[in-house]
Amino acid sequence: MLAGEHPISTESDITGLKEYRFPARFNSVAHWKNFLLTACTSAVLLPHGLMHPAALFHIPIVGAGTSIAYIFALGQAESDLPIMCD
Repeated sequence: MLAGEHPISTESDITGLKEYRFPARFNSVAHWKNFLLTACTSAVLLPHGLMHPAALFHIPIVGAGTSIAYIFALGQAESDLPIMCD
């Protein structure tokens, strides 16, 4: 391995995360946050206080009590290589 390179996760490292459980918690989105998210995507607010669909990516991560950085660390995603499918 060259200096400065990070080890690449093995298949068993990743499949070993299959049963990993994030701490459960409840989360809600304040109206103003939904408004800003909707405005920055140039969309129209949905009726009945529904969240903008883009929140469906971020809210489960926050609701699980974690962060994208933590998920990357958990999966040992230190490499500069792109994610690839075989």
